[in-house]
Amino acid sequence: MLQAADICLYKGELIPVGKDQIPHIEITREIARRANALCEREIFPLPQPLLTDTPKIPGIDGRKMSKSYGNHISISDNPGELAKKVFRMVTDTRKPRLSDPGHPDECHVFQLLKCFEDNGSLNAIKADCEAVKIGCQRDCKPLLIETLNRALDEPRKIREQLLSNKSALEAILRRGTQQARELAMTTMAEVRESVGLSVYEIETRSDNLRMKWG
Repeated sequence: MLQAADICLYKGELIPVGKDQIPHIEITREIARRANALCEREIFPLPQPLLTDTPKIPGIDGRKMSKSYGNHISISDNPGELAKKVFRMVTDTRKPRLSDPGHPDECHVFQLLKCFEDNGSLNAIKADCEAVKIGCQRDCKPLLIETLNRALDEPRKIREQLLSNKSALEAILRRGTQQARELAMTTMAEVRESVGLSVYEIETRSDNLRMKWG
């Protein structure tokens, strides 16, 4: 319900989520549809999930990548911290020896590489893995470390710039807060008008709340 409120209050239409969040968006659509029917107005758009080409990112333990699981790779990780995390990753459990052919589609390292490498590079890696020309620890993990560091280089610099100027960062947050507040107030005004609440005033005096109905 809280997620639905966050989406509907700001009239979200395309919601960037992971694959596992699609059912939540479906519930939000039903809530928005029901609210529109009660208000007899199309106040809330019916949101749609916005998925990327990689709607589910594997974490270093194979589950979905999540801060709550502690299996994520963060922008704030320096190259050394990132390397330690990658080398902890489980790769191909069906390839116990370097001389065994690999199964890239079952390898978490290969799944992460899919997020960054083009199809030509991925096909070459897959073919070499299956032909026992490369190994997980010796080749694939160092390649993933290099790839991730290259992808995170610019975001890391931007993050450092933002953190180095706290006043500028706070100004960005204040602007965003004001924009969100204005949009939320407009949405709530539409809702109150639709349900017949023409005057809405809440005053706090000695912990008393008073609501005036028109």
